[in-house]
Amino acid sequence: MLRRLTLLAILIAIALGLGAFRLRQSHAQSGTPAYRNPNLPVEQRVADLLSRMTLEEKVAQTHALPEGQKGARRAAVFFGP
Repeated sequence: MLRRLTLLAILIAIALGLGAFRLRQSHAQSGTPAYRNPNLPVEQRVADLLSRMTLEEKVAQTHALPEGQKGARRAAVFFGP
């Protein structure tokens, strides 16, 4: 069972990565990122945005860290040396 779930998770990650790659190429001409295009399905927009975010940005989103200097000081606690 665990093996099937792992395989499923890997396949989903690959599909999202390929989808984001294709979207980024197709929208490169327009200059507008796919995640800002309201005409695209939500799944494609999310995949594009997640592919652009760094690991630090993703972790900050899960911890709901505010932006600005206060947020940067708090983030230093998580991402500092």
